[in-house]
Amino acid sequence: MILPSLSSDILSNDKKDSKFSVLYFSFHGLGACPRALLSIGGAQWDNKIQSKEDWPQIKGTTPLGTLPILLETSLSTGETIEIPESGAIERYLARKFGLLGDTVREQTLNDVFYAQAVMLNTKFAEKVVAFEEIRKKALDQFLETTLPDWIKLCEKHLAGNGNTGHFVDNKASLTLADIKTAVILDTFLGLESEKVLNPTASPGLWKLKETVDTHPGYATWRKSEGFKNIDKDTQATAGAIVPFDVSKAHIFS
Repeated sequence: MILPSLSSDILSNDKKDSKFSVLYFSFHGLGACPRALLSIGGAQWDNKIQSKEDWPQIKGTTPLGTLPILLETSLSTGETIEIPESGAIERYLARKFGLLGDTVREQTLNDVFYAQAVMLNTKFAEKVVAFEEIRKKALDQFLETTLPDWIKLCEKHLAGNGNTGHFVDNKASLTLADIKTAVILDTFLGLESEKVLNPTASPGLWKLKETVDTHPGYATWRKSEGFKNIDKDTQATAGAIVPFDVSKAHIFS
C-alpha cells in the first residue's frame, strides 16, 4: 500500500516503532543511498534482493513498476507501507532521521548539494551507461569535463566551509547531501578518476567521504557480508560496461 492516510502512526518520526526493508537488485546503484541512510539512522532494516530473472514477472505488482522500493512496517500495528522512487525514499528517510538540516538555511544548502549529486549521477547514467555505441567517447568526456566541473563546484563550497566534511555550515551531524555525495563517489572512484579524485586535488570531498564512511552505523554495514555480496555483483555488472574497480572506493574501510 502506498502511503495510507497521513494521520497514520507509521508516517511519524519515531524510527523505533518501525522496521524497514529495501527491495532492490543485488547492485549498489539506486539502492545504495537508502541502505546508507538506514544504517546511519540506526534503524532496524534488511535487504530484500530482487533477482533480475524474476523482475519482469514481479514488476507489474509493484506500485510504479520501478525499484528500489522502501517497505516500512509498524511494530505496534503491523501496518506496512511501500514507498517507490529513490529520491522520495531518500528524502523520506532523511526527514525521519533528522538529516535535512535544522534551519531554512541548512535545509536549502542540503537541497542544493543533494540536487548536485543527483544531477551528476543522472548524467553518468544517461550519457555514459545508456548508449553502448558512444560509451567510450561519453565516458572520456565525463571524466575530462563533467566530473572535474562538479568537483570544482563542490570543493569551492567545502573549502569556504572549512573542509569540515559537511556541506551544511559547521554542523557536526551529517545531512542527506553529505550521504548522497559519499555514496555516488563510490561509483566515480571506481572509474579512472585518480587525477581529479584524490586527497590533494579534492581534499574537501575526500574529507566528506571519510566523515560519512567512518560513521559507526555505516561502517558496520560496509563491512557486512551483505554489502560485500552486493560489491561483487556490482563489480560484475558495472565492470562489464565500463572500466571499473569497486575496490578503489574502499578508502576508509
